[in-house]
Amino acid sequence: MYLTLPFSAHPQALRIAFWNTENLFVPQDDILTNDDEFTPDGTMRWTYKRYQAKLNGLCKTIVALDAPLIIGLAEVENSQAMHDLCQGTALRRLGYKYVHHDTPDLRGIDNAMLYDSRNYRLLSSRLISMDSSHVLLHRRNHLLTIGVTKNGDTLVTIICHFPSKQGGSEAARARNLMASQLRDTLDELRQLHPKAIIVAMGDFNAEPHEESMTKSFGLPCDKWKNLMADMPEGEGSYNYKGAWSYFDQIIVSTDGQTKYAAQVFRPDFLLTDDVKHLGQKPKRTYNGSRYQGGLSDHLPVYVDIFTTH
Repeated sequence: MYLTLPFSAHPQALRIAFWNTENLFVPQDDILTNDDEFTPDGTMRWTYKRYQAKLNGLCKTIVALDAPLIIGLAEVENSQAMHDLCQGTALRRLGYKYVHHDTPDLRGIDNAMLYDSRNYRLLSSRLISMDSSHVLLHRRNHLLTIGVTKNGDTLVTIICHFPSKQGGSEAARARNLMASQLRDTLDELRQLHPKAIIVAMGDFNAEPHEESMTKSFGLPCDKWKNLMADMPEGEGSYNYKGAWSYFDQIIVSTDGQTKYAAQVFRPDFLLTDDVKHLGQKPKRTYNGSRYQGGLSDHLPVYVDIFTTH
């Protein structure tokens, strides 16, 4: 695999990205989680060859994104997957390190973070547990990291993955509770780190205008901004039956000085033709149990942060 070193049109910007990698499993059975289908003998026939192809594709995408300073990831099985991504692909030449903590998720899929260790120093990381007996909240911990950039900016990031819409009204209730508690956590972090750039990013499994992201989170407001709230209609990071949506979002602290520019990353190699609904859609690794060779049903989203330096 050939590696082209990244070049940014805005070298003064800090680029932060998020991507739901859709089932980044290591092809080895974990007896503590329900991951049997993603093994060589499982229903998906998830082999090491296919696993390596996915890792190489993730690497290609990260490089094409101009190698962001920080990349939040969702649906990562474990630290082994992150190690293999950092050291088993061309990313090893770019100095990426990772953060991962195991969560109680029954399938064993967690949030994780990559960071450019040449330009960012990690100070701390931990999971944020939801204050609720709701089982969906208990299993979906956020990942909190705090670090400092090479230019001296303090970055606080929270990586989230809210319950999917497949859970119906109960999952909607869980998303509302999670959004409310996330806002409380962000407000507390802002008091603790008043000069920091604070970013909450993730797969929120809801559009920016839905209740969990507006009423429950408390948006719009003058302290926080959802950068996907003003994105063009008819586009998005996730496609369901031909309809695009912005399930993947980036929420930032506002201070009147820091500027933000967010985008969905949609190169041709992440897309495929949507024969049934026309147009295009993300090219998945599997369509049902049929191997497709793609990377994810989500597209990455990213933000360029312009500071006063």
